Amino acid sequence: MGERMSADDLQTRVQTAIDRMVRDGTEVGLQVAVVRHGHLVVDAVAGLRDAESRLPVLPDTLFYVASAAKGVAAATAHVLVERGVLTDDLRIADVWPEFGVHGKQDATLRHVLLHTVGVPAPPYDTTVEELCDWDHMCAALADARPWWVPGTRFGYHAQTFGFLLGETVRRASGRPLSWWLREAVTTPLGIEDDVRFGVRADLLGRVAHQHRPPGPTPEPPKAGSPADRAVPPGIRPDAGLANRRDVLTADIISSGTMTARGAARVYAALLGDVAGRAATGAAGGLVSPARLAAMAALTHDGQDEVMGMPTTWAFGFSPYRPGGVASRPGSTFGMIGSNGSAAYADIDSGVAVAVTRNRFSQDLSAAAEIDRIVADAFPSSANSRTSAGPRTSASPHAPTTDHRPPTMGATMDDPVTELDERFSDPGAQPTTWAATLEILETAQLSWISTVRADGRPHVTPLVAVWLDGALHFSTGPSEQKAVNLATNPNVVLATGSASWDQGTDVMVEGEAVRVTDRELLTRLADAWRARWDGGWRFDVADDGFHHEGGGPAFVFAVRPTKILAFGKGTFTHTRHLPQAR
Repeated sequence: MGERMSADDLQTRVQTAIDRMVRDGTEVGLQVAVVRHGHLVVDAVAGLRDAESRLPVLPDTLFYVASAAKGVAAATAHVLVERGVLTDDLRIADVWPEFGVHGKQDATLRHVLLHTVGVPAPPYDTTVEELCDWDHMCAALADARPWWVPGTRFGYHAQTFGFLLGETVRRASGRPLSWWLREAVTTPLGIEDDVRFGVRADLLGRVAHQHRPPGPTPEPPKAGSPADRAVPPGIRPDAGLANRRDVLTADIISSGTMTARGAARVYAALLGDVAGRAATGAAGGLVSPARLAAMAALTHDGQDEVMGMPTTWAFGFSPYRPGGVASRPGSTFGMIGSNGSAAYADIDSGVAVAVTRNRFSQDLSAAAEIDRIVADAFPSSANSRTSAGPRTSASPHAPTTDHRPPTMGATMDDPVTELDERFSDPGAQPTTWAATLEILETAQLSWISTVRADGRPHVTPLVAVWLDGALHFSTGPSEQKAVNLATNPNVVLATGSASWDQGTDVMVEGEAVRVTDRELLTRLADAWRARWDGGWRFDVADDGFHHEGGGPAFVFAVRPTKILAFGKGTFTHTRHLPQAR
């Protein structure tokens, strides 16, 4: 990677990046804050907090961050467990008797934080006015029938998490969670007005206006699907909902409003870095080292019964970084919002990062690019390769070619190769990485599998180029795969002989990450032209490709998290797993 960049260089690089995002129209306004070991090393703002009034974004501008606030709520609950106000296995019905009906009597605080409690959906006809009525929502959830026995399945509780957690805290302690946030977290850190669930009336003038993105509206979940039921149309987050005064001022703990500086300070204090403030824990921060390790520990790796896709979860947090930067399992924890805001910390590198924005879409391009810049400056223990990214991100910008993490193939050591003997003939040998790589480099056609927002799969053929340890493909912005990637960037690409008794088929699993760096795009256009004897010719324009006689095309890179090779004739099942140098 070369010489480590200084704090000044990091600030400059982040500022340059977000200025470009605003200048090219991708973003309206942004904040970025990075805290390391208690020191604010990046404090950058760009653009407008309201495009109509032309008011600029300031460091103290408050941004609606949607579900990125869930991490702050979970953190506050962990602080209360540390203080003895709560216990992880507190039975909800013991403090909230009305909840213990219809098979929910054994649900616990742990189940709420793990999103396994089984009450992921409010009534389908819930209105915004009802969403802002705490007692109404809690009564409805208390009487709800669980979708599964609490603790037996995982499903993201998008709209109900805050009410389940908040009412449990209120019943157990006599105080609402927002009071504890101020008392135990933000006031000791000196950021009481920078991290809020409900915004005080006198602070509303600081709130950035959320703007709808240009272009078509993403396809909603299929009517009647679990995802549709969990986030009913009447309260589905969008710019209109986020700008409502009643929503901003209500104590809706599943969402919140904050500055990037405030959010980063909270995560830094969880790491134990409080820069002399009065927040105290066993390690000088908000929680003890043991509790910090428990918060970030992976608790689920499997199906999300609500969103209909595989996911991984920690103890109240997502373990993913928005840029797909890999970290040691149990090192990264945070949350990402449906409007592209993000806040998270990485234990191994000692960084806390927050990105807030007011272009309301699930596009994580800004947060992803910032994440990779930060990883260049402060590497985590495993970030010399990328990992599967967050389940709700869209197509993040790729980093520049000079600051891209090493990858498989020519820019990284060969992956770990394993033979799965369960699905291989006796005495079979694994397919070598060299043989697998040759297939990826010479394939004329591949098939890509993506997932619609409602969980239905989509498969289509395409041509892909292997370059710098990643498979690259292009797609028109309105094509189905591009629409799908706006809500789930995880893909599988398959290629090979497609014959039962000879040859080898290869599948690549990973996250499709948007490529916008012009130098890399130029190299890719040359590679496309060379691979198919000029049959595919692209010009580089507008952060993507332009096809003669056609329209613009996005370009994506898929950096493998796993590659499977299936040999036929002598049947073999081989796994190639990326490793860091």
